[in-house]
Formats: sequence, structure tokens, C-alpha cells
Amino acid sequence: MATDNRSPQEAEFFKNLQTDECGNKFFIDKQGRKMIYAGTAPTKEDAIEAMLERAVEDEMRRRHPDTYQEPKKGTA
Repeated sequence: MATDNRSPQEAEFFKNLQTDECGNKFFIDKQGRKMIYAGTAPTKEDAIEAMLERAVEDEMRRRHPDTYQEPKKGTA
């Protein structure tokens, strides 16, 4: 059984991390700003690719609301 080497403060911090729509882990600092947790943000190219995919899917849903089917994960 693995033991948790985190302090109670660290454990509380990691428990409160949230995930945004792009998959970034973030927390809200004391001034109310959204702070992305280091090392969890995708590369700029990955972020652009995800935004384009969402934009294309949104446009397809808008143009073809009756016939558009959600793409299956892992298919080209």
C-alpha cells in the first residue's frame, strides 16, 4: 500500500484543484484569479487543435442539428 508523503496543506491544495474545459488543472488564488497549475497545460499547438475541434463540432451541430452525430473517441 502506498503512503501519501504530502503534508496536510499539500493534500488540501491538490484536493481543491479543478479542471477546465481544455483539461488544464487550475485553482483560484486569494485575489480571485484563475491560476493554471504548472506542468498541466497543453502545448500551444495542442490548445489550438482542441479549440479548432470544438469549433468545427459546434458549427456542424448548428448547421445540421437533425443529422449530426457526435464523433466517437479515438476515430479519425
